[in-house]
Amino acid sequence: MDAEQQRKLSAFFEGIQQRALLFCKYRKCSDDDALDVIQDAMMAFLPQYTSHDTKTWEPLFFTILRHKLIDKQRWQTLQNKVFFWRQEEADECAWLDQQASEQMFRQTSTHIADTEGLVAQQQIHVAVARAIQGLPEMQQTVFILKVMNGFSEQTIATILFISTGSVKQHFARAKQKLQAQLEHTFVTEVSP
Repeated sequence: MDAEQQRKLSAFFEGIQQRALLFCKYRKCSDDDALDVIQDAMMAFLPQYTSHDTKTWEPLFFTILRHKLIDKQRWQTLQNKVFFWRQEEADECAWLDQQASEQMFRQTSTHIADTEGLVAQQQIHVAVARAIQGLPEMQQTVFILKVMNGFSEQTIATILFISTGSVKQHFARAKQKLQAQLEHTFVTEVSP
């Protein structure tokens, strides 16, 4: 691989890293696991697809990333079934992490004048993330790729190996479910 190709590849990975991380996190992946999955996808991408046209790199990478993420989630499901006691320990650690995060958030928010606005923003973000995570896998993937990554319907169809009509259908259903879920969430919280 020549220096120009290495520069392009480095710029590509730098540019896509945050979107890939966001894609994994919305798919219920921890930060550590998301970074592992992204690294696995990059390592799988390097030997196979660097000779392809740079315009095709993004859809190819997200296809690999999605498959690596599915593999990781299947493996974790199997491990949780076989080593069920580890899940209890992980739940306990996650609870402790959540408590520490909440404490840090409270300490930080005391230094910010508009604490109520910050809390409201955080609640909205959490509600949206939970609603997205509650979608069926294909609707969730289409929604994340279209809204958060800005992919066209044709590119999403290429990544997921489905027709553009199916992409439109999954996106419309995802929007409808999210709207209903978020309306229900916020109307229930506001009503006395």
